Amino acid sequence: MTTTLLAGLAAIAAPATVFVAAGLAPATALAQDYTSGTLSGTVKDTSGAAVPGAAVVVKSLTQGFERNVTTDSNGQFRVPLIPTGGYSVAISKEGYRSTADGNVSVALGSSAYTFTLASDAEAVSEVVITATANPQLDFAGTTTGLVVDLETLTKRVPIARSVTAVALLAPTVVRGGSSSDATFANQPSIGGSSIAENAYYVNGLNITNFNTYIGGATVPFDFYKTIEVKTGGYPAEFGRSTGGVLNAVTKSGGNDFHFAVRGNWSPSSLTEQSKDTFQNANHRDYDRSESLTFEASGPIIEDRLFFYVMNQQQKVVSKFASKTTNSYNIDTRNDPFWGVKLDGYITDKQHLEFTWLDTTRQTDRRTYGYDGDTDVVGSQLQSTTAFQAGAPSWVGKYTGSFTDWFTLSAAYGISKDRDNTIPGNSADPLVNDLRSGTTSRISQQSNGNNDFPLNTKREFYRVDADLYFNLFGKHHIRGGFDEEKLTLEHFTERTGGVRYQYRRGSASNAQGVAAGQDYLELQYFRTGGEFSGKNRAYYIQDSWDVADTGLTLNLGVRLDKFASANAAGENFVEFDKEIGPRIGFTYDPTGDGMNKVFGNFGRYYLPVASNTAYRQGASELFFREFYNAPAGGFVIDPVTGLPAAIGSQITQATNPGFVSAAPCPAGGRGPAGLDACSVTSDGSVLPTIAAISRNLKSTFEDEYILGYERRFNSLWTGRVVLSYKNMGRVSEDVAIDAAVLKYCAAQGISGCEDIWTGFHQYVIVNPGFDQTIVLRDTIGNDAAGTLREINFTAADLNYPKAKREYLGLEVSFERAFDGKWGLQGSYVLSESKGNYEGFVKSDVGQDDAGITQDFDQPGLTEGSYGYLPNHRGHQFKLFGSYAVTDSLLVGANYSLLSPKKFACFGFHPTDAFAQVYGAAAFYCDGKQTPRGSVYQGDWNSNLDLSLRYTVPAKWSVGGNLVLRADVFNVFNSKAVTDTWEFGEVGGVGDTDPNYKSPTGYQAPRSIRFGFDLEF
Repeated sequence: MTTTLLAGLAAIAAPATVFVAAGLAPATALAQDYTSGTLSGTVKDTSGAAVPGAAVVVKSLTQGFERNVTTDSNGQFRVPLIPTGGYSVAISKEGYRSTADGNVSVALGSSAYTFTLASDAEAVSEVVITATANPQLDFAGTTTGLVVDLETLTKRVPIARSVTAVALLAPTVVRGGSSSDATFANQPSIGGSSIAENAYYVNGLNITNFNTYIGGATVPFDFYKTIEVKTGGYPAEFGRSTGGVLNAVTKSGGNDFHFAVRGNWSPSSLTEQSKDTFQNANHRDYDRSESLTFEASGPIIEDRLFFYVMNQQQKVVSKFASKTTNSYNIDTRNDPFWGVKLDGYITDKQHLEFTWLDTTRQTDRRTYGYDGDTDVVGSQLQSTTAFQAGAPSWVGKYTGSFTDWFTLSAAYGISKDRDNTIPGNSADPLVNDLRSGTTSRISQQSNGNNDFPLNTKREFYRVDADLYFNLFGKHHIRGGFDEEKLTLEHFTERTGGVRYQYRRGSASNAQGVAAGQDYLELQYFRTGGEFSGKNRAYYIQDSWDVADTGLTLNLGVRLDKFASANAAGENFVEFDKEIGPRIGFTYDPTGDGMNKVFGNFGRYYLPVASNTAYRQGASELFFREFYNAPAGGFVIDPVTGLPAAIGSQITQATNPGFVSAAPCPAGGRGPAGLDACSVTSDGSVLPTIAAISRNLKSTFEDEYILGYERRFNSLWTGRVVLSYKNMGRVSEDVAIDAAVLKYCAAQGISGCEDIWTGFHQYVIVNPGFDQTIVLRDTIGNDAAGTLREINFTAADLNYPKAKREYLGLEVSFERAFDGKWGLQGSYVLSESKGNYEGFVKSDVGQDDAGITQDFDQPGLTEGSYGYLPNHRGHQFKLFGSYAVTDSLLVGANYSLLSPKKFACFGFHPTDAFAQVYGAAAFYCDGKQTPRGSVYQGDWNSNLDLSLRYTVPAKWSVGGNLVLRADVFNVFNSKAVTDTWEFGEVGGVGDTDPNYKSPTGYQAPRSIRFGFDLEF
């Protein structure tokens, strides 16, 4: 972290730290889980004194159930683990006039209010009695983030219809991005983490993509009722994330029948065009989206059994042109979505829930030839593609409040997903031409891989219990257990069995090809299998209001256990002692519930992504052969892109500069065993004992939070939060070949260089730590089949410790909507630096969670420390709405983000093994170019506006009709969001002509129309 930023944040944080000692006041320990909220209140008389022994009746406005409680000696009451929504609260006590509030809101987590009772002795003229509950700050938790009621949000603010768009409203959340994979921009980066470290839940069902941990199952926006974005400080119940938790609750039925039709239409004719890039002809983009959503809900048995059913019909058409693949693509999708939610009450205190959703969908792609120079679309290519996604999932849950001091809940469910890419033509190979420095497809085949099946299944169950008692103050102890059984089925192979790539030599070519000389690369890749895993966790957390001090301590601990098996069913990664403390505090210095100082320390562990087993635990074959051009050069078939003839094979013997050449595996064009290939994996199953270090430990991050929050009145609140996150350790794969060769040289063992040729043994280790590793082959005079175990020091392996630090100061406020206007905003000053982004590598668009190329070779780590891809030093966000009339409401959503910082990726000048990776090192022209130090992109400013018009009842077809219009990126800002960060193309000093060229811009201005008709 820079000295300036640390000093500035310390100056702001110091007064808050001193303020902690100023005073203490009582708070109420509250319960929260994935789907419920807790209502707490304090009943006072008109003088402000607590009213003990008051009877409180809380009744659901939609489902009719009641809870009856009594205030304690401090005038406080608690109604735990009830569905979110509206409730009536009636309070009475002998000697006091009863009061009631007909609509008290309970959100996810906890909702706290104060109520006032006037005594019978007071004259009516002396006191004004209102039935309004006055909101208080939540003193039960230290979680930072945002809770959003989507029905309210979409009525007031322009928002894209995705969970990511909601998450982006929260402080510290930025959009991901990669010059090599545009889909990264659809995912949120939270608090400096990568986009692959978040957890996603729907009604308690974990829908996180456990294959790569990028995103979760796609669920239609209208199915959601509430989304909670936890950006930090979450309690022991939540885990398996070092980023954020995105927790959603769906809509439910009630005692009244409701029907709704919602429509959305985004015409392409009202969408502006982005600037073209060297990769894409963006002026040819066409996007049209139309959807109709039908909703029905109501009682099956009044006060006892309720239903909610949703069906969405959607049609999406997208057209786009790629210059690099010489293709014009038309994607169409027209699949329905079904969602069902059932709620049943055995008694008012025994609640059953069942959720079923079917996200099955398919996108069909037709591909045409395209000439980027002439902007001409050609005939349709032979290959079509089907992209299959989604699957049915379900979850059932029981919650029972047996007494005022004990609540039990249990859940069981199955979530499924798929991500299949099925080419219509799988027999022909993909052929690319890279001789100009830019990749260009020249074959009819447009698909590089047969990537199917790719199916995931998560089966889970959990049990949670809440216990309340008094012992030196009030305690709320929540504990539980959950287990997930994971199954991944994934197979991949190059279309046609091989990929052809025409290349051109340079002065420092890794294969020793002379500058200007053409040659051909043949690339072979095949892997797959069925892989299982298991995640298990135990947790306990005590929220303790210390007697007579008012100090609330949140003391928790979580034990995580992770296991992942290879294709043979053998556990090759198993962690069982991952202990994560969660320790926090809150208090009120002024004793009136209007001020809150809080702090938290938490340790969070990441599970093993199933993709790690797919890459490390399968019989993966990945190697490349190289061939000279024939006399007279390559004669290329204009349809298939294949050469009419191929010259001689490039070997270490013919090209002594090809120092990294390894024996070729069987299955290529040339003979097996010839020193003529770059081999990443040879098709054999890596022995389990040699796949990971013997003392491997899991990935974890520590987080520290200190904050202050103030409620100025019933409408205005403000918050200041200082947070620091430090990645303590990571598990990543490294090549140990260089270390083995040094070991053999030191021990006088010959023949190692024939086996460990740079890419022979990749092992999952904790970079920067001493590691005990078993070699995958016999060496020296060891008996045949004997695998030697070696204690390598961190210096022997020559990989630095993984570093990632995030330091952020968040200042936010909210002015609640009062029927006329509301406003919410934040500013974040932050710094995110390190040599490790996380589970993905945005620099190259790599989504191999836990097995990226960050630590593949020592040379790739040099210069890797600096500003990370998701660093945005300044983040301004502002959104709100204003009611012009009772029928017309205007909304706005504005953000301003500082630029992304870039480096220069090129060929390592001295590490021969790193050179084989191409432009992947932090070197250009032989000079080190540290991460994020060379140049930066643009400031990103974006304004969205919305109009909502409520049609008068006499014109609204017997229901409540609201017409909507949203304009996104009103000023059509065109800031550069990503650039081509690769400075070399063929070797050291061979400049890439596209270096620093923009690869992505802000989404252009677009307009969406919609309506909501409710009965």
